[in-house]
Amino acid sequence: MLLGFAAELRRSELVAVQREHITVTPEGLRLLIPRAKTDQQGRGAELGIPRGKKPETCPVRALEAWLQASDCRYGPVFRKIDRWGTIEAAALRGRWAYLYRAIDRDGNLVDTRLSEHRDMAAAQAFFRSAKAATGITPERVTTDGHGSYPRAIRATLGRRVVHRTSAFKNNGLEQDHRGVKGRTRCMRGFKSLPSAARFCRGYDELRNFLRPCTRRNQYVSARRRRLLHLRRATSVLAILEAA
Repeated sequence: MLLGFAAELRRSELVAVQREHITVTPEGLRLLIPRAKTDQQGRGAELGIPRGKKPETCPVRALEAWLQASDCRYGPVFRKIDRWGTIEAAALRGRWAYLYRAIDRDGNLVDTRLSEHRDMAAAQAFFRSAKAATGITPERVTTDGHGSYPRAIRATLGRRVVHRTSAFKNNGLEQDHRGVKGRTRCMRGFKSLPSAARFCRGYDELRNFLRPCTRRNQYVSARRRRLLHLRRATSVLAILEAA
């Protein structure tokens, strides 16, 4: 945990750390990340982690103690521990998954889809799902710079749709990601991809339903927010009880 916080690693990056990726020095350690979520070309990145001032919170000392206790000389660093406290040779499981999300110009949720891959087929499936959910074809689509989006947009939405990759214009969606990210980060992953997909879709739809604003930067008083939340939460509870 200390290493993950110090290096700002995702769970999938942390469980993929191998002993060969770590170089301990007197000043700290160098950590090689072979592949990151934002590293689509697989070039890798090397991180430097200094030693902490307090021994109880120093990530380097904690890692050195773990390596000595587990007698890890090669292979995965973070391994399973059974109910009797025995450290197994098997690595912790972790795999990539990509969450596609779309919102409109007012910040309302359009659609969400969790995929094992981030490629042309996944992008096309997401755009088809978003188009079916709204029943309309958008005039403009703003995404990040991933290479699969231009062809997927032309194939599913048509050539007349304007595709924009401006980082400034994409800030609204990036900020909106914080809702589901803040909820899933503390859950430490899911047992299966279908479970993660159900949660992400259900959480986003519920969050959008409880959203008090109908457009961006709209002012809603605290009294109005409480009233709307109470009414909509009551409706959600009634739906759950009926189901």
